[in-house]
Amino acid sequence: MEKVKRENATVMDKARAVIDSVIHKGAQASQICITYICEEDRYLAGTLGLSADQTSGNSLNMQYYQGVLSSSPASQAMQDNPAMPTSSGSKGNVKLCSQEEAQRIWKEKPAEIYPIMVKSSRTRLALIICNEEFDTLSRRTGAEVDITGMTMLLQNLGYRVDVRKNLTASEMTTELVAFAHRPEHKTSDSTFLVFMSHGIQEGICGKKYSEQVPDVLQLNAIFTMLNTRNCPSLKDKPKVIIIQACRGENHGVVWLKDSAGVSGNISLPTTEEFEDDAIKKAHIEKDFIAFCSSTPGKSQS
Repeated sequence: MEKVKRENATVMDKARAVIDSVIHKGAQASQICITYICEEDRYLAGTLGLSADQTSGNSLNMQYYQGVLSSSPASQAMQDNPAMPTSSGSKGNVKLCSQEEAQRIWKEKPAEIYPIMVKSSRTRLALIICNEEFDTLSRRTGAEVDITGMTMLLQNLGYRVDVRKNLTASEMTTELVAFAHRPEHKTSDSTFLVFMSHGIQEGICGKKYSEQVPDVLQLNAIFTMLNTRNCPSLKDKPKVIIIQACRGENHGVVWLKDSAGVSGNISLPTTEEFEDDAIKKAHIEKDFIAFCSSTPGKSQS
């Protein structure tokens, strides 16, 4: 898995690399892969004519699937039509509404919907800043998985994603200023900014943060750098901010017991094993929405 991710830049290339590997493993492996595709993405499986109950020719079926990854009507339609459903799986994949549904909503409530630019000419950008390694704070294990998942999600929504890792607060500010001045925003209809790091109530910790070194990106600074004055190219366009970081030291934890009849010692998880991610929406300045993984003053674990 790591080799596929490391050596292939796009989702399409990763898919081809996986299929190559499966084909070489023979018919049984191919059938397992086909079954998984049928269960997780019925839209794609139906378009490609794949069936979970196929009992022969599985390697050939996988080769057929590999060949149509970039040439099938479904693949081309998803590239040309941003409203085409990308997945009908059951694991939280995004399923966009149809073009007809989007047009119907637009006609009924035009004042309540942001204008969407034509895909062929728009230049959507997204920025992910993820701090995993710190000078004094603990390492954020699993951050690479979060980067991969968020990058794939944003790419499927039509954004070109820039990823920056292990930055100080000053470096995060520099990246934000540069991002705000990107010319692509003039021909974009929206943007996403994702921050993943340790955090305190005042903001997001840089990699050098300690009790002696206040290396913190203030939350308000994010909105200031992207407001109408400092980023006029994104005026009247939605700016989505996602912050995966603690906002204080108080644990947002309450222990619940699901059986009133239990007696004796109860083994409860420690606070280190507990993660509580509340979601908070906050409108700050025009056309901003922020999603925070914890409420003010609370940590995530």
